[in-house]
Amino acid sequence: MKTLGIFYTDDKSLNLFVGSVAMDDSAELFLFDEEDEAANDSIELTPWKVLIVDDDSEMHTVTKLVLNNFSYQERKLTFIDAYNAAEAYELLSNHADVAIALVDVVMESDDAGLLLIDDIRQRLNNHEIRLILRTGQPGLAPIRDVIRRYDVSDYKNKTELSDVNLDTLMCASLRAYQEITELHLQRNNLRAVINSSSHLANCENEQKLATSAFEELSSLLSKQLNNVSISGMAISVYRSKLCVLHSQGKLDYLKEIHNLHELPNRIQNLINQVQQTQQHQYAEGNALFYLANSDSEPMMFYLEGWTEQDQPQFEPLSFYIQSTSVRLENRQLQKQLAHGQLQLVEMIYQSIQSERPKTDLQRTIEINCEQLAPALKLNPQECLYLRQIAGFYDLANVGLPDVLLSCNMLNKDSWNRISEHCGLPEYLQDPSVQMIIDAALIVANQYQEYWDGSGQPLGLAAEAIHPFARIIALAVFLAEYSNSEQLQQQLEQRAGQRFDPQLATYATNNLI
Repeated sequence: MKTLGIFYTDDKSLNLFVGSVAMDDSAELFLFDEEDEAANDSIELTPWKVLIVDDDSEMHTVTKLVLNNFSYQERKLTFIDAYNAAEAYELLSNHADVAIALVDVVMESDDAGLLLIDDIRQRLNNHEIRLILRTGQPGLAPIRDVIRRYDVSDYKNKTELSDVNLDTLMCASLRAYQEITELHLQRNNLRAVINSSSHLANCENEQKLATSAFEELSSLLSKQLNNVSISGMAISVYRSKLCVLHSQGKLDYLKEIHNLHELPNRIQNLINQVQQTQQHQYAEGNALFYLANSDSEPMMFYLEGWTEQDQPQFEPLSFYIQSTSVRLENRQLQKQLAHGQLQLVEMIYQSIQSERPKTDLQRTIEINCEQLAPALKLNPQECLYLRQIAGFYDLANVGLPDVLLSCNMLNKDSWNRISEHCGLPEYLQDPSVQMIIDAALIVANQYQEYWDGSGQPLGLAAEAIHPFARIIALAVFLAEYSNSEQLQQQLEQRAGQRFDPQLATYATNNLI
């Protein structure tokens, strides 16, 4: 290995050498390894890419000469050369991260540069790159028309671009490029967050939830950092007891750890901060995200693997955790709702199956229902359901509480929710059983609805009221009157107000 030496001779003059040297006792020698020197150098940041599109090779040379020492935010420039529109298009197809393109208007044709601008924006769908048109013949493409017609940052006459003007233009364009790329990155991150969080509701247990959430966080972070390999772990902590739910990468060896104090100090420190604040914590090169979980202990997701120079944007990841927390809370509420609906379903089923002695009024109501059913063209199966649930208009008669009137109506989604979160007993899995339970709940909820919409509890009107509820309402009314003359008079007054006028007319002509 070659070495760099600095030493003072007898006359105290300073000398440098590279390689091996002979020394006498009077020399004071300090040796530095090349690797040590390189380590002290500052890390050079990735340069901005600039595409020069011009059929005049001298313009390429002059542009590079003027911008040779240019830098913006401590990043220099690297140049890509294209001498016609087709070549520029091909280069941009392979270099999506070009920040600025300096494009000549007149090349192989008088509008070659303008056509290239359209191709970049429309065909390549590249709206981030900053496009600067340059021309030596401004009369062929007037500045006002071009600025309004084409999506460009600026349009300059080549004679106007002094070193100062070009320096200023590059700074402004790079600033705009940086802001636009950051906005696009945030938009893409937001889309990724929304798409990735949608499947979490299907995770069956804490282990799968933690693994799924960690993998999504790791994927989102890796995409931000150009596919950097992410290490980390998903954990739950109760006091000093630790449960590693998932581990990955360089930290996979920690998957059997059960005590907080066995973790590396950098992780312990973040965990202690998060436990105190219940907030996400970010450090140089690592981060810890906090996820409240109403089902069990909170989860924490530790990630590392990036450098200070590649500091990621944590806002999208924080939003992902927030959306996951909302989904977990929603899932818990769905579980509670499912358990409540299952209890309701079982109460209704038991009431339908019970063999209670029927009063004369109840028997009369069932007969009236059977006689009114043809008016609304119910089929035989519907007629059977109607007779079985006729008594649900008065919940007290079937041994059920009035609270059923405030319950949500059951539908296919409700049955699926109950099945998913609680599991349905075998006797409730029969579709015909589910249909009759639905019908009973419909009658309990809609019996007090009026045809004109003045009823309760929902204010349903006309055909929005289920046929079963309309028929039973009229069947009860007919059963309560023994005087046919008074009955007919009252029915005429309430037809169209309390009762379905079609049913009222049918009853007048066939039952009274």
